Amino acid sequence: MTNNTTLKDLEPTIKKAADIIKKAIDERSLIILRHHADCDGYCGALAIEEVILPIIQKENMKAWQKYKRLPMKAPYYDYSDALKDLSNFQLSIASNRKPLLIIVDNGCGEEDLLALKRIKQYNVDVLIIDHHVYSEEVEKRVDVFLNPRTITNNGDVTAGMLGYEVAKRIGDPNNIYPALSGVADKSSQEIVDHYARLSGHKKEFLEELALCVDFEAYNLSFMESDMIYDLFNEKQERMMKLLLPSIKEKTEEYKVITKKFVVRDKNVFWLDINKVSSYGEYPTPGKIVGIAHRLEQGKRITLGLADDFITFRVDGMNFSVKEVIESLRKKIPHGKINGGGHDYAGTIKFIPAVKEEVKKVMKEYIKRKNENKLK
Repeated sequence: MTNNTTLKDLEPTIKKAADIIKKAIDERSLIILRHHADCDGYCGALAIEEVILPIIQKENMKAWQKYKRLPMKAPYYDYSDALKDLSNFQLSIASNRKPLLIIVDNGCGEEDLLALKRIKQYNVDVLIIDHHVYSEEVEKRVDVFLNPRTITNNGDVTAGMLGYEVAKRIGDPNNIYPALSGVADKSSQEIVDHYARLSGHKKEFLEELALCVDFEAYNLSFMESDMIYDLFNEKQERMMKLLLPSIKEKTEEYKVITKKFVVRDKNVFWLDINKVSSYGEYPTPGKIVGIAHRLEQGKRITLGLADDFITFRVDGMNFSVKEVIESLRKKIPHGKINGGGHDYAGTIKFIPAVKEEVKKVMKEYIKRKNENKLK
C-alpha cells in the first residue's frame, strides 16, 4: 500500500469491505455490483469483479445467477434501479441467503437516500465504495461505507483506488486500475505517481487509455456488457488505435467551439451548454466544460450552464460544492436544488424555471469567496 495516510486510516474499513464480499461469496448469495458508467467507476468495479468472478464461477455452474455487474449513467443510485435490484434479490432473500449490493463511485449523496432506504427494507447488505461528498445519513444506513471523505476533506483517493485495495484483500487484481482511475479523475500527483509506478505504465499512456475507457463507457451506457474488457486484454492496442483518432478529433473540434463561445468574467469562464453541445452525442457536457477549462491556465473557474444543471471545473479558487448547494437551497427553496461531486469538479441540478436565479447566486458566491483572487 502507498504511504498515503488516508489509505492507512481507511485500512480497517477496506478490510471490512473485503470481508463482507467474501462472506456473500461463501454463502452463495447473489451479489449485484452497481457502478458509475465512467472510467473511475469501471476501474473500481472491474478490480473487484476480476477477483470475485473466478471464485463464483468455480463454485456455481450458473454464475450469472450469483453475480451481476450493472453500470449506472446517473450520478446517483436511482430508485428505479433499486426496485430492479430488489426484484433480482427476491430468490436469495426467500432462500435465506442474504444478498449483497455493492455500489462503486456512486451512492453516497442525499439523492441516493430513498433508493437505499427501499433496499434496506429487505434483508440486504449494502457496501458503498465512493469518494464524493456524502450524506451522514447514508453512512449510518448502510453496512459498510468506504469513502476517503470520512477521513479527509478531499476525494483524491478515488473509487477505482478503493475498489482495487478491497480487491487486493481477496485476490490479485490488475494493477492498472487504480492508476487509470487517478488519472481519469485528476487525483493528486503523489498518489497517481505511486499507482502509475505500480502499474508499470507512463502517465501519457494512462491518459490516452482513460479517454478510451470513458468513450466506451459513454456508448455502453447502462448496458450489462463485458465489451469494456477489450481495453484491458490482448485487444487493447488495437482498440486504442481505433478509438483515439476519433476521440482526439472530437476534442479538437470542441476546443475551437468552446474558445469561440466561452464568456470570460475575470477568472470565471461561462459556457452556454445548450448552444454548444448536441444532445446524446460525445463528448458529454462535463467533458466539454473540461475542454474549455484546459484552454486557460492559472486560478480559474469554468462553468457550463444548461437549462436544468450547471457543471463546473475549478483550479486554485475557493469553491465548496457543499457550501454552494446549501446557499442555493437557502436562496432558491423553490428550485429543487441537488447535486454533488468534488470541490474541483461536479454538477448541480435544478428546475429550468430557476436557471437565471442559479446563475446569479453562483456569481455572488464565487465573488464573495474569491474577492482577493478575482482579477
